[in-house]
Amino acid sequence: MNGSQMSLSVKSITLSEAKRAMMNKVMEGEDERCPCCTRLVKLYKRKLHAEMVLWLIGLWHLSRRNEWSEYFTTLEILKVSPHLKAGGTNGTLLIHWGLIEKMPEDNRAGAPAGSYKITGKGIEFLRGRRVPARIHLVCGELVGYSNDSIDVKEALGNKFSYGELMGHIPVDPTSPY
Repeated sequence: MNGSQMSLSVKSITLSEAKRAMMNKVMEGEDERCPCCTRLVKLYKRKLHAEMVLWLIGLWHLSRRNEWSEYFTTLEILKVSPHLKAGGTNGTLLIHWGLIEKMPEDNRAGAPAGSYKITGKGIEFLRGRRVPARIHLVCGELVGYSNDSIDVKEALGNKFSYGELMGHIPVDPTSPY
């Protein structure tokens, strides 16, 4: 072999095999880089917290006035929920608990995109029904739920914690970002 020729021995695997191997590690709690796009792939355990409940209460107030038939935007929900921060959109995660539903993409009946409606399960949660305390997400996709449950009063006592969400990823306090 001359200097310009090399012999490489590379094991070839399919994309689905690579994804399965990566997901197995992620589900065990390891953070991984996607071998194709290098994106960080991490299991996020999102807890049901007070901001989400307050958002749901705002949606409930709008919905009951309109006989539960309409979808409402986050902006409309924030207008009737002055106790929420203007940027509070964590409420949209309630889709994963089945407490709200998003307007179907093909529904063009005048409701803007990103509109939500409370579900029967959402109403029951506000009345005290227990739901899983956390959802488990990978790349924004629901992959499971925690085994422990929570009711509305307990959730109102939970605050969002970035440190808890990120787990073991350290935050550099000197970083300008």
